[in-house]
Amino acid sequence: MKFRPTPEESEWTIEKREVVKETKWNRYVHDSGKTVYGKDFDYFYLQIQGSATVIGLSDGKLILVKQYRYPTAKWSLELPGGGINDGDTAEQTAKQELLQETGYEPKSLMKLGELDVMNGYSSDIATVYFAPECIKVADQQLEETEQGTTVELIPVEEVFEMVQEGKVTDAFTLAALMLAFPHIL
Repeated sequence: MKFRPTPEESEWTIEKREVVKETKWNRYVHDSGKTVYGKDFDYFYLQIQGSATVIGLSDGKLILVKQYRYPTAKWSLELPGGGINDGDTAEQTAKQELLQETGYEPKSLMKLGELDVMNGYSSDIATVYFAPECIKVADQQLEETEQGTTVELIPVEEVFEMVQEGKVTDAFTLAALMLAFPHIL
């Protein structure tokens, strides 16, 4: 996993970098040094390789997943997506996550853009793809932390109503939907 920010791209001088904890998905990192203004800094953040998500449509309905999120202790309606593994591209990850979490495969993918996911807490940059036509080809293949996740096919207009009603609260999903807005409405 590549560290981000690198000393070359950072405006701050990184004098010390320490991996506090490492898991199979990410690292918890502590950097210290000097800001561009010469002040000392200590920064703790989540180091992530990157992630990808897909805004997929099947018969005019958005393909969403409903899954339990432990940190917020609630069920969340979200776009399928996940972290990029070493050696994979964002596009490969998007296709894999869509298939694994929903059983759907895109006929084509269009890159809509990138999002800085919680840029005060994480190095994650998420790539957002649009798949205007997806077909069901398999059953879900869920990881242990995804058990109980269901696939929800919801008309596009209804999803945006749910956003306004506060029923879709995942910031990653909300931001990705904004990128897709001109393509889906």
